[in-house]
Amino acid sequence: MSRSAVVVVTLAVIVLALATFSACGTSTPPSPSPSPESGIRGTAKSAGGPSVDGTTNVWPSSNVTVVAHKGEIGGPVEAQVVADHDGRFSMDLPPGTYTLVQADVAGQPKTVTVRAGEYAHITLWQAVP
Repeated sequence: MSRSAVVVVTLAVIVLALATFSACGTSTPPSPSPSPESGIRGTAKSAGGPSVDGTTNVWPSSNVTVVAHKGEIGGPVEAQVVADHDGRFSMDLPPGTYTLVQADVAGQPKTVTVRAGEYAHITLWQAVP
């Protein structure tokens, strides 16, 4: 082995040794993984009204406020959002049981269970005479 090859190998060993020693004292613990998101996503809809052909009219309940109560309908309000023009809404909520209702309308409450790391999907209905 030539003298220059011996010098290169020696330098490589020194660099690796220094890198190993410096890494031993500065190791950082892994950061905790972010908690998974959970909540409720759904659509608020209206049905009813006069029909010409005998079928039921159905349309999105746009701009309606959707309220989530913890547990039963009389439970504390955990979240409320306004549905978009297509009646869609989304709420980030921790795991648990919630009862949702369209506020200020004759809507049917719906109870749903949210599981960790998942979004429950529901449709809320409002009957229109």
